[in-house]
Amino acid sequence: MDIGPLGIFDVVLYLGVLYHMKEPLTCLERLRQVTKHVAVIETATIEVPGFEHENIVQFSAADELNRDYGNWYMPNVRAIHALCQAAGFSSTTTISSTPTISGPEVVTLLERSPAVQIGRAVVHAYV
Repeated sequence: MDIGPLGIFDVVLYLGVLYHMKEPLTCLERLRQVTKHVAVIETATIEVPGFEHENIVQFSAADELNRDYGNWYMPNVRAIHALCQAAGFSSTTTISSTPTISGPEVVTLLERSPAVQIGRAVVHAYV
């Protein structure tokens, strides 16, 4: 992708997009190319008790996440940081991370593993 016409921006808001991307690392690499200082990334997350120190990315086939066929991947917070570093950001900071929901919209994931926590996180990725 030629980003020339887009330009480079001091702050880039990437809110509620990452989990919709079929290739999240490629998308974060493109995000890095248009970011001059910081990218604010907000995304759905998954946390698996006992695996907090592992990079985990849940692949959601079909409509497993919110019964939406456009949702693909949910990383844990640690994986968001690792993906950002792999994409070329120099550092990252978690601004918020909140396990939130356990309802019918995520029932297929929770049926398989009731201990899984699905939530939202905001991470700042710095150039």
